[in-house]
Amino acid sequence: MRLVKHLLEGKGGAVHWIGPEQPVLDAIRMMADKYVGALLVMEGGQMLGIVSERDIVRQLARQGQALLETAVADLMTTSVITAGPHETEPSNSGT
Repeated sequence: MRLVKHLLEGKGGAVHWIGPEQPVLDAIRMMADKYVGALLVMEGGQMLGIVSERDIVRQLARQGQALLETAVADLMTTSVITAGPHETEPSNSGT
């Protein structure tokens, strides 16, 4: 049984985040600069949600270029499941 920390060993310990009021364009630039596909959305040390490349691409298809100036909070996912480093990875027995 592998622990979450084993899954993360090759990824490094950096956590990248963005504020909820920052424009989507800032999130895109940060993801590109950091070579990540998602950012936590944080405010005052509290996680509000997560924004991913997929979230952005889907909204770009709907809204077009206007999305780039939209606040990250307007498209972030708010129901986020978290796990600590000593928790085990879920089994695939149900799939």
